[in-house]
Order: sequence, then structure tokens, then C-alpha cells
Amino acid sequence: EGALRHLPFGFLYVMFGPVPWEVITLRQLLALPEGLFWWVMSPALLRGLRLALRHRLPESWLILIFSAGVLLPYSFSQGNVGTAYRQRIQFQIFLFIFVALGYVWKKRQRLAWALARQGQAKPARPSLTKRREA
Repeated sequence: EGALRHLPFGFLYVMFGPVPWEVITLRQLLALPEGLFWWVMSPALLRGLRLALRHRLPESWLILIFSAGVLLPYSFSQGNVGTAYRQRIQFQIFLFIFVALGYVWKKRQRLAWALARQGQAKPARPSLTKRREA
């Protein structure tokens, strides 16, 4: 029961630590830009995960299982924040794929709406589904 209560805090420390108001040492200060980057990119990560789960699950399930398989034990066991933010690169490099997917999707939507406001025909909505070859 205690481990389950610690899971959300462990997850936040592993993914986003160190938080700016807890920076004391030089090592934490050096890791701060990476943590801030993941804070800023978390909406794109969530968008990319949602798109992958909806449209590309067969292609992305292996990356998701591996990332969750590394992230969850670290979230349970990493009581030391310094250890957590040094080891998170093992799964965050794979999560960056979903960040890129969410970022590109948002850029395409903005381009489509900008073209529609200019009076041009709205381009087809970006699709993640496989195209059938004729």
C-alpha cells in the first residue's frame, strides 16, 4: 500500500526532477534544463501517446511496454532523486518519439487552420492511418 502511494511522486521525480525550487547542488543545477525540457514537452508527449494509442498501436506497443517496464520500477524504487534523474535517459529517449509525433501533429493542425483562414481550401486532415496502395 505504501509503495502504491509513493508511485505518483516517484513518477514525477523520475520524469521531471529536479524541480527548480529544490535545486541545491551543482549536479541538480546541471540537470535542471533537462527537467524543464520535459515539463515543457509533456503536452506534446501526451498528445503523441494518445495518437499512437488510437492510430498506431501495433507499431508502438513494444516501445510503450519497454518504457513502462523501465519507468514503473524506477518510480517505485528511486527514493534518491539524484539517481532518478541520471537514469531516466534509459526510457526517455524512447518517449521522445511520442513527443515528436505530438509536436508534428500540432504543427500540421496549425498549418491547416492558417491555410483555411487565408481562404484557401482546407487541406485534408493529417492522417496516421496506413495508406492503401492501389
